[in-house]
Amino acid sequence: MLLRKLTLRLLHRALAMALIVPLFWLAVTGALLGFSAETDRIVSPELLSTPHVPGHERDWSDQLPTEFIHLDQWTGFAPAATPFDPSIWQDTADTLWYVNPQSTELRGHRAATAGVQAWLLRLHTGDFLGVQWVYRAIALITSAGLGLLIVSGLLALRQGGRQMQLPLHNLMGGLSAAPLLILLAAVALLAWNVPREALQPRGAAWVVMQETKPFAAADLAGWRAYTQTHLPDCRPVWINRPAQLPSGLQVQCADGRAWVSPSLNPALGGWVPMGLAHQALGWHTGAFLGQAGRVLWVLAALAVPLLWWSRRRRNAEIK
Repeated sequence: MLLRKLTLRLLHRALAMALIVPLFWLAVTGALLGFSAETDRIVSPELLSTPHVPGHERDWSDQLPTEFIHLDQWTGFAPAATPFDPSIWQDTADTLWYVNPQSTELRGHRAATAGVQAWLLRLHTGDFLGVQWVYRAIALITSAGLGLLIVSGLLALRQGGRQMQLPLHNLMGGLSAAPLLILLAAVALLAWNVPREALQPRGAAWVVMQETKPFAAADLAGWRAYTQTHLPDCRPVWINRPAQLPSGLQVQCADGRAWVSPSLNPALGGWVPMGLAHQALGWHTGAFLGQAGRVLWVLAALAVPLLWWSRRRRNAEIK
């Protein structure tokens, strides 16, 4: 029994020391990413906060600035979620154009890779490394190691002994174990099944997208009428033209579902089953539990560096 306790403690400590750098990196960037959309709005209010213009409401098929109406170079459109949010158009050059949904005033534009949310996403997903397989290997090894770290810590906690001298460390570890294990369970699917460029931050949501082709803004008029009549429970967050359906359009709903039409006639379309990668993204970010899940996942991520700090602090007190 004593040998088992010592082995668990040594394994737990060795894993913590070996993974300290990638764990800190992923935990801190992941926690910041949890509310990066809100942070982006604070940093760039001129783009992401629009003044409401009562009496000038427009539907999302008529929210293109006048100077762009005849330019059929759009690969995506995100309707404003509220009157105070901008509508977002993405063109073939991967530039995002932010528009007041009521007045169609052009608020400004920036690259799809610009902004706090996109910047943090690049840091967290390893895009800055330039080689995807390197990041994927780091993510998988670190996730597997963190899983072993959590399990060994819980087993050591159950056995008691000297571990009970670390009350704050044990409390945070026990509370954060469940959300961290759920978060880690989605890492393998995301690491191997979702290309990094498919996780683009669009407005306030992450949408798993496939390769797209340009479409005409005029195509949206029929789509809005159809969705209002036949898909009343779908709140569109992204509309695009999938490359694999050259003449069709796709509506991505806020709940993750997608309605895809193989032609410009929405009535010929149908629901596409939610992909495993998209479901894994919801589990990884806590979005499947709504706002409460996002808060819980951020706290669990922040617990990782706090666990290391509490351990060092307690060891210093014991000495």
